[in-house]
Amino acid sequence: TGGSLSTSTSTNANANANAAAGDDGSGKRVWSEYFSQRLMAIPIGLCLAAEITLSNLSLLTLSVSFHTMVKSSVPVFVLFFSTIFGLEKWNPYLALTILTIVVGISICSFGERGHFSVVGFLFILGSAIASGLRWSCSQFWLQSGNESTVVELLFWTLPAAIAVLPPFAAKWVRWRWRWRWR
Repeated sequence: TGGSLSTSTSTNANANANAAAGDDGSGKRVWSEYFSQRLMAIPIGLCLAAEITLSNLSLLTLSVSFHTMVKSSVPVFVLFFSTIFGLEKWNPYLALTILTIVVGISICSFGERGHFSVVGFLFILGSAIASGLRWSCSQFWLQSGNESTVVELLFWTLPAAIAVLPPFAAKWVRWRWRWRWR
């Protein structure tokens, strides 16, 4: 009876683990739960599209060195969003380390600054924010217990980014031509 007791205990533990993982008892995941977990890929894809578009738009009005200087602030936004989502506990030493890196990159790029454009600055700042949000959401999605890999994350997020990029690109071409003739 000792063997049957441990077998039934392990069977109950397996059933509870399967129920927590979204299995319906047959070893297959419940479809609604499977796709509800994957819906988080849409905001990640949208952040990726926003990051690419805003970064490219900023290069129309800013020098590459200033672009690099502002884009180096991405780790600050990753730490900010990771703290908000509960992925990272607030640690002043980590914040000081990231701030030191950002200031160091900014100092290196500062001597080569070109012309300044408020619109370009807002574009690259938006790109940095979208990048920080994307990295934090990706980490949250990978740690959410759905046993996903990075390849699966790309599989689910890239279609959302690809669906959004053509409208952004069409708007970008119109904006670029308007900006060029001013």
